[in-house]
Amino acid sequence: MDRWTRAPRNPPMRPLGRMYGITWTRRGVPRVPWVRAGGLGGGTDGVSQTWDGWLERRREEYYLEGRSKVSDDAYDAVEQKRREAKDPNTWMERVGATPPEDGKDGNRKRVSHWPPMLSLTAVRTHGELMEWKGRLASIDPRTDQEWMVEPKVDGVALRLLYNQGKLMEAATRGDGTTGEDVTKSVRKRMQVPWQLRNNGAQKEQARAVDVRGEAFLTKEDFVTINEKRAQRKQPPFAHARNAISGALRRLDDDVELQTTQADEEGKMHKADEDFVDENGQPLLRFSAYALYLDGSHGAPTQAEMLHALHELGFYVSPGMVCCTSFEEAIEAAKEWMARRESIAFDVDGVVIKLNDLEAAGKLGNTTTAPRASVAWKFAARETVTTLLDVCFTVGRTGRVVPNAVLEPVELAGACIKHATLHNFKKLEDLDARVGDQVVVKRAGDVIPQVVQVLHELRTGEEIVVTAPNSCPSCGEKLVRLDGEELHRCINNQCTAQQQRRLEHFVDSCVDGVGKGVIQDLLREGLVKDVADLYTLEAQQLEMLPGYGPRSVGLILRALEESKKPELSIFLTALGIRYIGGQVSRLLASRFSTVEALQAASVAELSTVHGVGHVTAESLREWFQSSANQALLEKLLSVGFLPCRIAKEDTVDEQRQHFSFQGLSVVLTGTLQSFTRDQAKKLIELRGGVTRLAVSRETDLVVAGKNPGMKLENAKRFNLRVLSEEEFLKLVQDRQ
Repeated sequence: MDRWTRAPRNPPMRPLGRMYGITWTRRGVPRVPWVRAGGLGGGTDGVSQTWDGWLERRREEYYLEGRSKVSDDAYDAVEQKRREAKDPNTWMERVGATPPEDGKDGNRKRVSHWPPMLSLTAVRTHGELMEWKGRLASIDPRTDQEWMVEPKVDGVALRLLYNQGKLMEAATRGDGTTGEDVTKSVRKRMQVPWQLRNNGAQKEQARAVDVRGEAFLTKEDFVTINEKRAQRKQPPFAHARNAISGALRRLDDDVELQTTQADEEGKMHKADEDFVDENGQPLLRFSAYALYLDGSHGAPTQAEMLHALHELGFYVSPGMVCCTSFEEAIEAAKEWMARRESIAFDVDGVVIKLNDLEAAGKLGNTTTAPRASVAWKFAARETVTTLLDVCFTVGRTGRVVPNAVLEPVELAGACIKHATLHNFKKLEDLDARVGDQVVVKRAGDVIPQVVQVLHELRTGEEIVVTAPNSCPSCGEKLVRLDGEELHRCINNQCTAQQQRRLEHFVDSCVDGVGKGVIQDLLREGLVKDVADLYTLEAQQLEMLPGYGPRSVGLILRALEESKKPELSIFLTALGIRYIGGQVSRLLASRFSTVEALQAASVAELSTVHGVGHVTAESLREWFQSSANQALLEKLLSVGFLPCRIAKEDTVDEQRQHFSFQGLSVVLTGTLQSFTRDQAKKLIELRGGVTRLAVSRETDLVVAGKNPGMKLENAKRFNLRVLSEEEFLKLVQDRQ
């Protein structure tokens, strides 16, 4: 790997991080036949017109206003649903959004692009990628040649125009053929060459040099910008792209950089201080990916073009790979995707394109994209589907939760049919109605949840959802406890709660008895609480449909073997609020018997490291309940006895479980022993907090393979850095 160096420029560049070597090849010089982007057509019915209008408005927000009401994933999902509508012939693809007329409402002047700034065909899965390759091969079978794989920087597309080597014009992409002039903003707030580097490139500097690329922010700089805004009590930018658009489209560019403005408290500050570092250097950066000289490609191949851009003084994104086959390009793309979290700036996928630009030009373009390039985007974390119904379920602690019944949709490799709506207030805030188009997200890639309702896509036929006032199971009036957004059924004999408690108990404590067995036992009235499980007889079970002597024997054996669980497992199985597996283990280590826990005061329970006052009160309240005391006596009478723990933990031993207590931890690079989410969970279970970017407030950085810029920042701030082996040793449970 090589580190590229940059010549000084005006304004000077700050180092971005490690650059990766590129394999360069050479091919013939192309001249690409371009097709102008088309406009968006209206639908033939009201529904299509509503969706077309929604998509048009989102494009205006995204490309012209620098903001977005929905995520990229949600927009893509709506666009795909519209594409698959019954009247697809009315749908016309387009690039971006057309800028307003010059000077209208204080807008910037419009500038034309030639060649047009097209978009890219996007795919999400390996299957979609191979379908795209198949379509390409049907046009020209001779496409099995060299391919370039590049990161798809998630920023704002720009065109920079140089004449005689000097920056003369900068413009946004707009609708592909017409963009907005942002020259003054770029000069003030972006790290780009004002004068092209002279490395024997006199011929290039004497011509019109057109450079295409992406404006971006590093993750660390984006955090810094929002921290500055928070200090002035200004709202944060939701996404780095919003911050970039805001910086580019400011309308005060005729005012000097020292101009001040007042925040909400009347305190004056420099107008541009959000977008400069402590030395006054711009935070916005520019990654170049295309070069045109007098309207023609500036090199025969994509690889040589990127090299030429670097020689002219432009930053080129790290990690470009030239591959000799499409299969090799796929593997390179997968390696890039695996490094997503360790990259210093936002990327939303990889771009695979033919290296030979002449061959690419002969393939031509669709209305919106060149045929020889494709964006393989990361798997969507959000999608859009129809809300079919809302049902209300009761948990083991009496919590009543609204759950969405969805039109089945694929998301992150799973078929999603249900999603949580969290609580009644969330349902009210979302204003979710049956028939709505809703945005669904997989929280932590595990629990699907409805995060947004697309109200503008309503047809008027949606049905309002009314939250119940009584328990859906037992009919008891629901209550809302102080300090909670949750509604609960406080009837301890509620059938739904009994079922959930029994299911949780056997799931935690009994190996071999499933939820189906519990449902059958409850339906036949054979059990009411967990102690009743241990009074069951073979004759009772064999009377149930589908229960033969063999299955009954297995159930009774599993119950018998579960009578002496570890105390920590028993505490977890009881389903007491706030008492999970980690807290149960800490309590069992200090108080070695159930009797000792029953006798402990709130103050004594709170002395256990990792057990807070609220948790201690919840445990004390459970043991003081007469119904729960009767349950424990009933369990004892049937021979149920949790195992005693021989000794108590010392304070130091307890702290081993909370080895990250109060620490701010940043993960960087690829970990070999577990995924990023698994490492994050380990840290949080031990009292730590994980952060996205390194700052002076960071306590610890865990560095895996290919750590990237975060490791450099950690060294710059003189922070403690752990290798993966050191991290494993720190989180390892005591034997």
